[in-house]
Amino acid sequence: MPLLKQVETVYLALGSNLGDRLEYLRKAIACFKSDARIDVIGLSRVYETKAIGIGLAPDFLNAVIAIKTDYSPVELLSVVHTCEKALGRIRSEEVSSRTLDIDILLYGNRRSDTLELVIPHPRMTQRAFVLMPLNDIASDLVVEGQKIHDWIKNCDTSLVTCTNLLLE
Repeated sequence: MPLLKQVETVYLALGSNLGDRLEYLRKAIACFKSDARIDVIGLSRVYETKAIGIGLAPDFLNAVIAIKTDYSPVELLSVVHTCEKALGRIRSEEVSSRTLDIDILLYGNRRSDTLELVIPHPRMTQRAFVLMPLNDIASDLVVEGQKIHDWIKNCDTSLVTCTNLLLE
């Protein structure tokens, strides 16, 4: 009898600061929805965030989505990179503007610490632009011993604004 793969809940952060930013976020969601092994189960509101550390770059639009999948974390990372590339993402060694950036924040209760993938995402608890949309869809989620809304209290939220934009 074949082994059944375990379905996990995964949280993904989406960001874009080039071109039609909202459309890039929507196309990323469509990319995941078109995959038979992924079920999109939650969408945050869209947040606008000042670009920091990349010069006079345009502001980012950020969101978080929840999915269920039986992909392994490394398989999902490959799907993420394929989606980013299809939507014009050019990877460079330095922090830069981008059409689309997708980060795997949490993958069930799994942990990973390899060169290619660190889960939980190592800086998620320090980033208001990740925590605020994550709080929309998983406020009681516990990360590193604290609920998401408690992590937000330790962040500077002044550069993040909730928009009235919707992903669907």
